[in-house]
Amino acid sequence: MKNRRAISLLASEKGFTLVELVVVLAVIGIMVAVAYPTYTNTRIRAYTAEAKAILQELRVDAWDYYLQKGSFNGFTIVGNHNTENWTFTATVAQDYKSVTLTATGVADKIVKNKTVTLQVKDDGTAVLTEQ
Repeated sequence: MKNRRAISLLASEKGFTLVELVVVLAVIGIMVAVAYPTYTNTRIRAYTAEAKAILQELRVDAWDYYLQKGSFNGFTIVGNHNTENWTFTATVAQDYKSVTLTATGVADKIVKNKTVTLQVKDDGTAVLTEQ
């Protein structure tokens, strides 16, 4: 009698089968596979926007320097604008009529292969490029 009661209790218990659990895991895996690249690209765009904002600040500094000196000769980045993800450099052209501001992605970060440049010219224009 006791064995029958135990068997009927086990038979009436509800739960998930192994197949149902595998199907759920497969669906979750597919969702992650689709969502992760989008998440990564969104992070890269956000960090790139950070670099562009800092480059624009440096553009103002470079232009102020040009207005005071009449040339970009001797322009350097003042202060530490480097971030966790980017390092910033300034390169003055040989004719001193432009300066190229560069943000380079830090090697072990998600932006490791990215470079954003902003070339400031002596006529006040600036050209932004991304690689």
